[in-house]
Parts: sequence; structure tokens; C-alpha cells
Amino acid sequence: MELRKVLAELEIADQYHDAVALDWDTSICSLLQEPDFLHEGQIKECFEILGLPNDQLEYVVSIANMVNANPFAKALTWHAHCQLCVNKERRLFSEWPDLKVFFADRAPVFYFLVLLSVIPVALENYKKRGLSEFSLPAVQRINELIDKFRNNNDGKLGVYTEALHWTKHYAVADIVRLGRFEYEFSRTCDSCPLVYRNIHDGQTIAFANQDWLLNEQGYLIFWGEDDSTASVITTFVETGTYIEGYPVNPSGHVETACKMRLATSEWKRVIGPGDLVPGVHIPVGGGMTPESVKASFALAAAFFAKHMPEEDIKGFTCESWILNPQFQELLPNLNMDKFQKELYLFPVRSSGNDGLFFIFGNDDIDLKTAPRDNSLRRAMLSVLDSGDKLRGGGMIYLVDDLQKFGTQVYLNNF
Repeated sequence: MELRKVLAELEIADQYHDAVALDWDTSICSLLQEPDFLHEGQIKECFEILGLPNDQLEYVVSIANMVNANPFAKALTWHAHCQLCVNKERRLFSEWPDLKVFFADRAPVFYFLVLLSVIPVALENYKKRGLSEFSLPAVQRINELIDKFRNNNDGKLGVYTEALHWTKHYAVADIVRLGRFEYEFSRTCDSCPLVYRNIHDGQTIAFANQDWLLNEQGYLIFWGEDDSTASVITTFVETGTYIEGYPVNPSGHVETACKMRLATSEWKRVIGPGDLVPGVHIPVGGGMTPESVKASFALAAAFFAKHMPEEDIKGFTCESWILNPQFQELLPNLNMDKFQKELYLFPVRSSGNDGLFFIFGNDDIDLKTAPRDNSLRRAMLSVLDSGDKLRGGGMIYLVDDLQKFGTQVYLNNF
């Protein structure tokens, strides 16, 4: 089935072609005559698993029947399902069409059906990995995506396309909930620093990876800024006798004034390119106390030692708007501030509006009318009011330092 024909029949503008076209042929080759996730029985099972209101079940099923009866709608739904549950690459849905022209007020349910299609696939894949006990907590996290939509749309069922890609983690069963946090089975990439440890006293130093584009303050330049605006382009060298590069200050920026050289006879790498360093993800819900953070890290260390002993996990990493170093000054002594000060922070490339979608439900807000009804919203808006931009941040925490959690071990030993 030719994609442009599908878009035309569903009254979708051609501007969306390129975003939808990724992996289209692969998906359509496997198109089933009647996809299971459009059947009433499976939809009902998903409602039960998520604890969704039964008074909306009949409405959702009616739209599923409509999609199943329309070959073009069915093809597009199947393709979206395959992007989340079958196709290898992780794709974003933020540039997919909202379908309001063809589906009118029923459009949100189209992507809601795609979201539900993840659940049986996730349950099966967690079982295959021997992680059945983690499957239900994982798929029930989908409720957070549904609730975010419902809270902003008078209780209607749906999901924001910007959030859909996240559920691929559950579909491929590469993430588990352990206490306060989720942990993704991820490997380091160029955005992660290189971490070294002194063999005598255990001091930890992280170095900026090769070719980081930094401004004068030691933060990565924002997305959309030309590479030529960078004040420093980092370099890193490791030989048989020394390590040399730009050190990362644990407060979240790179020291750009001069490079640091360490002897390899006294410093050993603990985190490097391609290492399995579980990625920490922070579910909504508050309660991120120092005690809950330490307990979650301990659970994760035990989990990976049991399930992936061959990997010898050295630490955890995270990249998030929650790790914005600006919050240390704006939200002193709160859990977010305490959390950051226990970690080895590092800079990441940011959009300038990091976190707005999670806190305000929209990346594009009006500063004059945006609600300022809690300290976090006020803090974020104060940054934008000043003409500055919001940024994200990254962190590393080493497993060997778990007993030192609560002592700000990295800040106090830099």
C-alpha cells in the first residue's frame, strides 16, 4: 500500500510524509488482516490491566471497529504499532499528524489504540526475559501518559504523540521499576563523560568526551545554536602513561580554563564508551527523598548483579530536565536540590525549554498566563522571565559509593 495514497485518503497533509515514511514498507509487508489490538476482547483486557473506566470502553471499541473497517486507517495504525513494538529503530511520533481532519473529535483514540497495543507485547517480552514480576508495574506506567492527556482534555482518553515513543521501552522489556526509579538497560554514548577513579583514595574525576561544544560557562551549547558559537571544543587523550582532557565539575559544568592530566598508573577508567550503565528514569509522583533514592540505587545494584552478572555494572547515569543545575539556586534544600548534590553532574545538550512539557503540559507557554501555583513552576518561569533558557543535565553515580550516599562525595572530593 502506497503511503501517499494512505495520507490522501485520511486527509493528512503531505508535509507529514517524511515523518511517517520511516520503516513504512517494513511495516506494511507484515500487515495483518485484523490486528489483534483492534479486537474488543484485547481492548477490554487492556482496560482491566490499566484500571481504566468501563464507561469509555464501548466508545473506544467503536472507534477500533471503524479503524479496522477502513484499510487506510488500519494500515496507518498498524505502522504506528510496528514502530513501537516490532521495528528495531526507536522512532519519535512528535511530528506525526494529529488526524483531526479525518477523525474529528475521535482522533485522540487513534493513538490511544496504538498505546494499548504495547501492553500484550510488553507482557510477553518481559516473560521471555525472565522478568515477569516486573511486567505489570512496567505497563501500568502507561497510565501516567494517559492521565497527562486526560487531565488536560476533560477526562477524555488519549495520549500525546510526543510521549508515545517512550512506551517502546516496555514493548522491548528493557526497563524495570526498582523502588523510586526505573532503570533502562542502556549503554553509554558520546554524551556521557569518561569516568576515572584513583586507585589509592577512590577520588573520582569525569572528563568531557571528545568534541563537546561548550559555551564560556562550560555548558553545552543549545540545540539550534550554530557550532561556531562554541567557545571550547573539547579534546580527550588516553595513552599508555597519561589521561588528558577537560575535567567535569560535579556541580554540572566543564572546567574550560585548562586541561587536566592524570597518570594512568594511578587512575583507572571505570566508565567508558559502550559500557552498560543503566539509565535512571524518574517517574512522576514526588517523594524523591534521599532515603528513597539510596534505597532505589541499592535495589538496582542487586538487580543487575543478579540478572546481568557478566556486565559488572559500575554505576548509573541519567539525562533529564530534573538535573538542571539552575534548580540548586532556585530550589535550595528541597529534594531536587539534595538529589543533585549527591550526584556527579555533567552538562548535556538542551533545547532551552527543557521540562516545560512535563510541568505545564506544553512546550510553548505564555509567560504572562502560565500558572505559578507551585515552587517548581515559579522557579522555571523565573529563568524564562529573566531572558535565560532552561537546560537539562546529566548525572553519574557509582555503585561503589552507595555507602557514601548522603555525604556529597563527589562535590566534596573534587
